[in-house]
Amino acid sequence: MKTELRFLVHDPDKRGNDRSYLRLKGRPKKRIRQTFKDAEGNITQDFMAAYWAALAELRGEVPAEKKTVLREDTFNGLFAQYYSSAMFKRLDPATQKDKRSVIDRFSEAAGDLPYKKYRREDMEKSQQARAKTPGAADKLVKVLRAVFNWAMAQKPPLANLNPAAGIEPINRKKGGFHTWTPD
Repeated sequence: MKTELRFLVHDPDKRGNDRSYLRLKGRPKKRIRQTFKDAEGNITQDFMAAYWAALAELRGEVPAEKKTVLREDTFNGLFAQYYSSAMFKRLDPATQKDKRSVIDRFSEAAGDLPYKKYRREDMEKSQQARAKTPGAADKLVKVLRAVFNWAMAQKPPLANLNPAAGIEPINRKKGGFHTWTPD
């Protein structure tokens, strides 16, 4: 696909679906998830709004009105405290990146929701919503279990219960291969 906007890169995934990224030299690329063109071939307004916002963010020009104050009782507030904790900072950088990836994807949908009202049933629904990729579903449960365990261990505790505790994994181990005999 021909690039029509400056700094915009189209990169199809392995299934041929088009992905759009904004790339500035010396900065990590930023994905734009909005639909690029409508049925008539025109660039969509949602895409352009996301494009300008991503460009401003990569240039460090985030407008003051876009900066949001994290409420401590939301998942975003909890995750921000977790990221700044000594326990999280002790983790290997690759582990931090992996956990951030899982948490950030979860935050897209649930970031502004109050984490204290999150129940075991909600955790099971989140896991089942990702059942097509059982490894990712189980990793979400594992990471949220660790976040809530950390929250419960704080003085004073940030959470009273762990909704991810005791949830069975979808992707069960099959037992592996049997040992070869001398015969």
